[in-house]
Amino acid sequence: MEPSSETSPAAPLRTIPGSYGIPFLQPIKDRLEYFYGTGSPDEFFRSRIQKYQSTVFRTNMPPGPFISSNPKVVALLDAKSFPVLFDVSKVEKKDLFTGTYMPSTKLTGGYRVLSYLDPSEPRHAQLKNLMFFMLKSSSNRVIPQFETTYTELFQGLETELAKNGKAKFNDVGEQAAFRFLGRAYFNSNPEETKLGTSAPTLISSWVLFNLGPILDLGLPWFLQELLLHTFRLPAFLIKSSYNKLYDYFESVATLIVEQAETLGVPKDEALHNILFAVCFNTFGENVNVIHLFHNTTWHLLIFILLITG
Repeated sequence: MEPSSETSPAAPLRTIPGSYGIPFLQPIKDRLEYFYGTGSPDEFFRSRIQKYQSTVFRTNMPPGPFISSNPKVVALLDAKSFPVLFDVSKVEKKDLFTGTYMPSTKLTGGYRVLSYLDPSEPRHAQLKNLMFFMLKSSSNRVIPQFETTYTELFQGLETELAKNGKAKFNDVGEQAAFRFLGRAYFNSNPEETKLGTSAPTLISSWVLFNLGPILDLGLPWFLQELLLHTFRLPAFLIKSSYNKLYDYFESVATLIVEQAETLGVPKDEALHNILFAVCFNTFGENVNVIHLFHNTTWHLLIFILLITG
């Protein structure tokens, strides 16, 4: 009796569904649908999953013209296909950290920082080793400083709550987060330096200039399209804020910079990468950045005027 050879037949290969449409026009149409036409970005993807009966499809992604020269993507929206993104032999990572566009290097001191480098680029390994050194060198401070910082935070909130019957968490929570990072990574309380308590505001402003093309701030669509999604916010408007952050890291990151130089990374480039790693990776997904000006038409205009002063 021959052994059973019952196996499931291989699924037939399908052409990836979807279309990029007419150049320039379709990317703008898709951008408008992404932000305003379907209720939410999640619905943008759900509607196309239903349309194509596939969790893998072709589409255009914001921001499109005139910020992104190539908005074409293949969306991978299931657990089985998604891991291919981690295969560096199949997927190039160069300049793709924020999606189909890369923020101006004027926002990072003229350098393509680690997050925008493909692993095949020689500088990638040097900067990655530097980031691991920063983590390792702070390992004995992380837990004690976390306990100290957040004990201070909640004791302060309890005091304010007892005194006023209410306490605001967002601002003091952000202050505590950056205070913890300064103490843990650099053994320095940023509030005791020239930076004072300004770091969260400076960082949120800088992150807005990086992520503006893919944010929805709740402004009227025509203002948002003009100010954020069609043209880049000029980097010079945020330069003074960024320089204040840079000066802080220059004053406290001596040990990390010395290690960078042994790895062949110049001081200036190392500092911009340290700033990006600490600030963007911590505050880049902060919902307060997205909602900072939510439902207020003129706040973005006022904000741009204020930071030029």
